[in-house]
Amino acid sequence: MDPELFLSHQEKLVQAERDFEVQEIQRVFEACTPAQLAKRGLAVLGLTVVGMKTGAGGKSLVDLELSNATSTSSALPTHRLRVGDIVALEEHGTGSKGKPMKAGWKPKLDGVIFRITESTIVVAIKSRKEGENEEEIPKEVQERCRLVKLANNVTYERMLSQMKFLKGTLSQVSANSLPLALTNVLFGAQTPTFDEAWTDLSKVKFLDPTLNPSQQEAVRFALAAEQVALIHGPPGTGKTFTLVELIRQLVLQKKRILVCGPSNISVDNLVERLASHRINIVRTGHPARLLPSVLDHSLDVLSRTSDQGRLVNDIRVELDETFQKIQRCKFRSERKQLYQEVKQLRKDFKAREKLVVKELIQSASVVLSTLNGCAAKNLWGEKFDVVIIDEATQALEAECWIAIGKGAKVVLAGDHLQLPPTIVSEGISATSLLAAEALSLTKELKEQRKKAARAGASASFEVPALDLERIAKDKDYSSFLLSTTMFVRLLGCFPKDGAKLIKRTLVTQYRMHEDIMAFPSTKLYQNLLVADESCRQWLLKDLPRVKKARDPSEEESDVDHALVFLDTSMAGMTEETENQDGNGPGGSSVGGGPDDSKLNRGEAATVVEYVKDLMKSGVGPEDIAIITPYSAQNALLRQLLKEDYPDIEIGTVDGFQGREKQAVILTLVRSNDAGEVGFLSDRRRLNVAMTRSKRQLCVVGDSETLSKNDPFLKAWMEFLSEHADVRYID
Repeated sequence: MDPELFLSHQEKLVQAERDFEVQEIQRVFEACTPAQLAKRGLAVLGLTVVGMKTGAGGKSLVDLELSNATSTSSALPTHRLRVGDIVALEEHGTGSKGKPMKAGWKPKLDGVIFRITESTIVVAIKSRKEGENEEEIPKEVQERCRLVKLANNVTYERMLSQMKFLKGTLSQVSANSLPLALTNVLFGAQTPTFDEAWTDLSKVKFLDPTLNPSQQEAVRFALAAEQVALIHGPPGTGKTFTLVELIRQLVLQKKRILVCGPSNISVDNLVERLASHRINIVRTGHPARLLPSVLDHSLDVLSRTSDQGRLVNDIRVELDETFQKIQRCKFRSERKQLYQEVKQLRKDFKAREKLVVKELIQSASVVLSTLNGCAAKNLWGEKFDVVIIDEATQALEAECWIAIGKGAKVVLAGDHLQLPPTIVSEGISATSLLAAEALSLTKELKEQRKKAARAGASASFEVPALDLERIAKDKDYSSFLLSTTMFVRLLGCFPKDGAKLIKRTLVTQYRMHEDIMAFPSTKLYQNLLVADESCRQWLLKDLPRVKKARDPSEEESDVDHALVFLDTSMAGMTEETENQDGNGPGGSSVGGGPDDSKLNRGEAATVVEYVKDLMKSGVGPEDIAIITPYSAQNALLRQLLKEDYPDIEIGTVDGFQGREKQAVILTLVRSNDAGEVGFLSDRRRLNVAMTRSKRQLCVVGDSETLSKNDPFLKAWMEFLSEHADVRYID
């Protein structure tokens, strides 16, 4: 594979995804008035500034509440704003209240949501540019304003910047370029090598005595790898425990480690596990996006509590006092003078904080960040011995390169047999790339013809017709899809022995009853998975509250089975497309395309009845999750259950990846004469659905529809008919 060609195409794919998302957001803005945006949950109107203080990086933390002039209640209206979202803060009356945003609209003030309570939204406002003399937050905005959710372009810009940077350093040898051996292995040009000192398992003294043999082998393998190692962690196999052991071993070797993941939650989970081992760790990232349990290890908190940080706090206190003066100030000229003082104080604050942050990061044994966060200023120029990427099978390859560019060796962990990252522009970008490649080749051939003519060539030639299918085949465009992760691509780089050469698989699982595990193990994991004795036979009936509630005279009940199949094939519960009769519950499907917004009212009613049966048996609502591939069905179930059972978790399969519950009810929705199953044919989605439950998986579906055309679904239906407690719904 040509690295420069590959990176160029990754760049185009990321651009296509960014453009698609920005256009969608812009389309909504241009079609909706502020009031309509608020109705959609994309804006909150009628706010007022009630307080300002100083946050990380000298940013202003602005407290916003509903204005008494617009609301008699202090509770914020229903909205879709979340901590970490990028938002615009603007005067409530900017432009015409009744008109949509103009094309090309750009906010004067923007920031990141820092905290949300029932009555307050705290926003970290982005600092004004150097040289601007205006007030940071004009008085008219403070008195009455609104928040509008914005598209997050920063993520895409960082990926694009890294692709361009890597292309520029491929042919160079410098302090900032990747090691040649690592680059060659990552593009399949060189076979990975291993340090013989670590190949003997007996030479590794494991710090966690509970690790099973496959976990120990994965740690040893990752230690021995000199360029790259993949750790494949199927559901429930203790991937996080394995990574924690690996990190602790590397710390003992005095290695400097960068640990990353595609999401904040994936990184914070590792911070929580590492914190108990007294390792010098630093978690970078905006504090608004971190779990409360990891804030003590964040740069924001450490920069305040360290000895050097106390010097910074003096300026922070002075800044906060100045902000209080601004709040009380009535005259514009006086406010302007105070903002000038803020500007100088912030300059001093940033200079001191920068030194503190640099010292904290460089002294840490382990730095943890999201993949995108690795492009932040506080990590510029930093180099690490090892880069570890957790949940690498849910990360865009372009994101992974941001982190890999800082390391000499990389370890990727994840499960490529579960869902990849969600891509909204996949079909569009693949087609546009082919067209772009065809255009490029056409131009190249035309240039060749011109050169030949200038050289006096006697024979002229025409530009041949371009075969797009041939181009796709020759260039192996399957590797260039944005949803193709680095984990999967690397396995394809060494097709003959890639599994043994660069990957180790964890095989003992601690989550599921062996009957729940059996089908995915056989069909997806080469029958490698083994249920640990601790979970092999556990059932809902073994839960203390179920034991207490059980009638001793009852011979058998719902809680006695690990697998339950409620077969609706004889019930006439036909699927619907949302809003086909004007009465759909709202929302859109997870998968998009021809599968948009399917729901099945009969299956939903069946789920409700089964939930009631489980509750009668003593199963607590907090132990139950209901999942479905379709968000229209998800919305319907929420309407039916949330009021009476608010503690039952209801969501989509895609949203439940990485989660688990004691009992999971899965409603598959599809029921039609043609046997159409849509994106249920994606076995990775089904794998996620099958492996979320610990003690019981209840499947609700039409076996006739599901068995008709898809071999994998047919095999699953046959497995359920043989191993589950099957009940035919009529």
